[in-house]
Amino acid sequence: MNRSTIVSGDAITQVNSTTYTDVAGLYAGLDRFPGETSDQFMRRVQQASALNQGANYEGLLNQLNLLFGLSPAEIFQVSSPGTVFSFSVSVKGVVLSSGQESLSVPTWTVDSDNFWKWRLISEVVGDINKSRTFKATLLEDGPAIQMVKQANTAQVRTADVVGTTFVFNEEFVDQNSILFNVAVPNWIFSDNRSLLFDHPVPDNTVMTYRYFSCPYTVVGYPAAALSLTDPGLKDIAVTSKGQMIYQIREYLYAVALQDRSYWGN
Repeated sequence: MNRSTIVSGDAITQVNSTTYTDVAGLYAGLDRFPGETSDQFMRRVQQASALNQGANYEGLLNQLNLLFGLSPAEIFQVSSPGTVFSFSVSVKGVVLSSGQESLSVPTWTVDSDNFWKWRLISEVVGDINKSRTFKATLLEDGPAIQMVKQANTAQVRTADVVGTTFVFNEEFVDQNSILFNVAVPNWIFSDNRSLLFDHPVPDNTVMTYRYFSCPYTVVGYPAAALSLTDPGLKDIAVTSKGQMIYQIREYLYAVALQDRSYWGN
């Protein structure tokens, strides 16, 4: 006689079956979270294959966020209508500069107990919008520590130059940053997008240059990180009264517990 068994839905425990996705995750160095679907896990695996996970600041951030199943997000956009500007984020805060105005915006305050209190991203955006020329649009709010170290400048290191004309792919090139690997004929910067030489350049000429991204979209990481070796940390790790910031004191204590070589005799 055929018999069937009815299992109540409440008695079923959610588990992850081993699939091709799980095998792909092994190659990416990731484990599937409890309850994470194959589609969700595969998106995380694909991110792992595309994102930089090298031994640098960006790589560390990507590793942390992939490990916890988090993703970087666009948090606000900044612009300066009609002018090129530089923008950077560091542990000291946000710095904007153009030919018309310079602005520094802190991302943290210190309370009476020498404790860092991170401002909201919306507060930083509000301070930028109080300036004369810079404009910012909030896309996603959160603690300002999520505004990881970044800048709207980038470097092109090996651009091959041939003949008498070179056309830039980028719109806002810093003319003062242009360098060649050999001596080249006289040149002029034309239409803000091209170089014109009065004679053909030598063979194997290579150029490096820097450019600005304007407007710029600021990226935030839910799991951010600070480095104790960051050159700017020394300027904010101590209060105006010469007392060490509480979090820095705790970080140093944790490091000393892990490596006793930091302990004095």
